[in-house]
Amino acid sequence: MAKKIIIIGTTDTKGEQLIMLRDKIAALGHQPLLMDLSMGGQTRYPADIPPDEVAALSGKTMQEIFAADDRSVITEWMTQGAIAKVQALLAEKSLDGIVAVGGMSIALIGARIMDQLPFGIPKVIGTTAAMPVYVAKLFDANDITVMQLIMEIAGTNDLIQNAISQVAGAICGMAQSCFDHRSLSLPKPAIAITQIGFSDQCAKNVECLLQEKGYSVFPFHAQGISDRAMDKLIGQGFFDGVIEITPAGLIEEKYKGNRAAGFDRLDAAGERGIPQVWALVASI
Repeated sequence: MAKKIIIIGTTDTKGEQLIMLRDKIAALGHQPLLMDLSMGGQTRYPADIPPDEVAALSGKTMQEIFAADDRSVITEWMTQGAIAKVQALLAEKSLDGIVAVGGMSIALIGARIMDQLPFGIPKVIGTTAAMPVYVAKLFDANDITVMQLIMEIAGTNDLIQNAISQVAGAICGMAQSCFDHRSLSLPKPAIAITQIGFSDQCAKNVECLLQEKGYSVFPFHAQGISDRAMDKLIGQGFFDGVIEITPAGLIEEKYKGNRAAGFDRLDAAGERGIPQVWALVASI
C-alpha cells in the first residue's frame, strides 16, 4: 500500500535535488508531497504545497516575506505555517512519513515540525550540517533519524544522487515497515519510571514490586533526553501512571546542569491527570 510522505525543503536553493527525491519516492511506489519553504524569491520548480500557501497559514503573504529584513522572523513565519499544514495533513490521515532535506536552516525547521508529530511516525532529516553543536536540537527528545550527507547538496553528480537515493530509501523503508502510529499501545496498566545510575537499585526494587501486582513497568534514563521523551509519551496517552525516582531534570534546568530537561518537565502527568509519585530525596 502506497504511503503518503511529506518532503520539506526550499526549491529556490535545492530544487533539482528535491525533485529528484520526490521522483525516487514515487518510483518506490509511494506518494510524495513536496512542501516548499522557499524564502528567497521565485523558483522554477513546482511544489505540491507552494511557499505562498505555507506563508498564508501563518497569516502572511509572500510580499511580506520578501520585504522583511530579519531572516529569523521570516523563518519563524514559514515554520509556523509549515507546522499548521503538517498538522492539517495529519488530521486528514494524509501523512505516513516526513523527510526534510537541506542545510542547517531546513534541518532545524524540519526538526521543529517533526517535534509536533506523534511518536511512531517515520521522521528523517537529511542534512549537510549535522554538526555536534546542533545535533541536540535536531534530535531533541523525538524519534528522528538524522542522516549526514557530507557534501554540499548542489548539482546531480553520482555522490549527490547516491545520497538522495539513500534518503528516499530510508523514509520509504521506514514508512512501509512501521506500525500505524494510531495503533501503538502498551500493556495496561503501564507505569513509567525515571532512574539514573545512583537510583538503579531503587528502580529495580520498585519495578519488581509493581510487576508482582500485575503492572507493566517501563524505565527511562533521566539524563535530560529520555525523561523528556517519557513526558511526550505520557502526553500522547501511553502510560497510566508515573513514578519519578529521579525528577532532577527540572532542578538541573534551573541551575544549568548537564541533565537539564526543560521547565515543563513533570507537567505531562498532571495535564493528563494520571497518578504520579515523586521521590524528591533521590534528586538531591
